[in-house]
Amino acid sequence: SFAEHAIHFWDSSADNLVERNKIINCDRGIGFGLGSSANSGGIIKNNMITNDGTGLFNDVGISLETSPNTKIYNNTIHVEYQNAIEYRFTASTNVKISNNLTNKLIKSRNGGSATLATNIENAVSSWFVDLSMGNLRLASNIPTAVDMGTTLTDVTTDIDKVTRPQFSNFDIGAF
Repeated sequence: SFAEHAIHFWDSSADNLVERNKIINCDRGIGFGLGSSANSGGIIKNNMITNDGTGLFNDVGISLETSPNTKIYNNTIHVEYQNAIEYRFTASTNVKISNNLTNKLIKSRNGGSATLATNIENAVSSWFVDLSMGNLRLASNIPTAVDMGTTLTDVTTDIDKVTRPQFSNFDIGAF
């Protein structure tokens, strides 16, 4: 039994950019690294990932496995798996995870280390326009997400290429 990624970089890959993707019901959404086949650096930003849990091998939205110096910024994830984002293994160091809007945990596994800032891990289905179609834009103004993010120089627009920030501060999530 294998859970496959929609987007996956490993085996000495480096400095990849994965941005503005909508991933619906794939086993795993985005992965950098795979066990001892490392990825180094790169950024995962402004993606929407949803999985309704009906597949055979449902797994994590974003996974780093041996991926040091990687940034995970402003993604929106709604999955049925226990974790939305995982950073794994002791070689996953200097990882930065900020402004992600998820319904599940952002979690270290197998000794991975990261700096986390202004993530939401308790989003509910009613916050989103249409989960089944992968539209994880906010259906209304959610006060804990709008204008509550950390300013990130690596994120100048959102999933729709709208300039960030729109008001006084960055929003949390891809939109």
